[in-house]
Amino acid sequence: MVTGNNIGANAAGTGALPNGTAGIYLTTSASAQFNQNLIANHDGTGDFGIYLDSSAAFAASSDNNCIVNNDAGVQNDTGTSTTFANNWWGHTSGPSGAGAGSGDSVSSNVVFTPWLPVTPACPGVLTEVFFTNGFEAVVP
Repeated sequence: MVTGNNIGANAAGTGALPNGTAGIYLTTSASAQFNQNLIANHDGTGDFGIYLDSSAAFAASSDNNCIVNNDAGVQNDTGTSTTFANNWWGHTSGPSGAGAGSGDSVSSNVVFTPWLPVTPACPGVLTEVFFTNGFEAVVP
């Protein structure tokens, strides 16, 4: 479980992510859970807060995260559904993209309902976290 981290560029958007495109980038099967993290400021060109590539299999749900100020909040290219419910997407109306809201977008195959209508307690400390088993989350 990954809990209480700031995963992303700094608030000014000037931090660099070594994996280049996402705060959390899943590439193989993983059974992990992300709770109470700030996943933010991946706002370059096509950057993702969370990205599941076509070979990823994400087996656990994640909730109470602040997923904000990303080009896309969650991009799921696996072709199967995964759950990211009970998260704050940056707007009371919920996520955009496959969602009808105005917050960070979600792709198809992302279960995002219900979402949080208010910001949960988000961390304020920058942390660097590395994972094995095919995924990595890095904070500059």
